Amino acid sequence: MKVIFFFSTKDLTPEVLKELNDLILKVFSNDPNVSFEKVFIEDSPKVTKFYNITTTPFTIIGDKRFHGIASAEQILKLKRDTPETEISMHARPGSVVLVSGTALSKILSIIRDMNKDGRKVLLITRTYPEALAKHYGLDMGEMIWLVPKAVNDKSISMNDIVKLGQVIGDFIDAHEGALIVLEGLEGLVKCNPLGSVVDLVQVIKSKVAQRKATAYIPILPSAIDEAALLEIKKIFSE
Repeated sequence: MKVIFFFSTKDLTPEVLKELNDLILKVFSNDPNVSFEKVFIEDSPKVTKFYNITTTPFTIIGDKRFHGIASAEQILKLKRDTPETEISMHARPGSVVLVSGTALSKILSIIRDMNKDGRKVLLITRTYPEALAKHYGLDMGEMIWLVPKAVNDKSISMNDIVKLGQVIGDFIDAHEGALIVLEGLEGLVKCNPLGSVVDLVQVIKSKVAQRKATAYIPILPSAIDEAALLEIKKIFSE
């Protein structure tokens, strides 16, 4: 289960930081099946309207939204009440799997197992790659940081969806049977026309099928517009 905390810069008071740190120690340090992400957003009516909530900080867990930082009790109750999405560890070559509401840690565990036969891995993530590698003990492939503005040659701006598609396509072309994880689809939908995101997913599907690759695309339904979610799910029913 993934918990996402949303902040604007004005929220980072000593009290809030202490509350978040205590929560991390109490919940996330003791349960590998619960992961968290901190997202900083512009403090504006337009942004908060997108997430259907009025003020920051706020928390999203699955399809639930909480004003402020969700408590340990709220998080653990939702974990008990929410069945985990089952992901096939043996997704057939040539398939793209849209994974709804599942922690990135679980997907990475599956990728680690699938990687034992030497398949090349491309992980695209909104989390700082070095921190992710250290936290999960990863050393299994190429990592690209998906960010608001690119900072080096190992990062891609969320607005540069053309470059993102080229990087994924080139990697799949270069490595038959590659394993791809694209985390951050919600951010891509927010920063680009929906049609561009749909085109990206369709290109990934086509490339994956041609080169017998396997791709996982995790998505958090509560963080994406319902119409956009339906449009993306439609691709996977074709």
